[in-house]
Amino acid sequence: MGTPASYGFLQWNGRALTDNAPDVMFSTALNTPLSLGIGKESLAVEPAPAYPYVPGAWKPPRVRRCS
Repeated sequence: MGTPASYGFLQWNGRALTDNAPDVMFSTALNTPLSLGIGKESLAVEPAPAYPYVPGAWKPPRVRRCS
């Protein structure tokens, strides 16, 4: 925030992979502030650190069953 947009090779200026892009797009399209309540805490698995950034498969926590 507060810096001019840049799409050059000298520096990177953009959003993080975990930023909530739909809030921005819907707010722009509807011309009104909007929050979907989706945040970084909504991620089940963090993106991989290198391209293509696709994380490994999410595995649910193992549940111990009483017999």
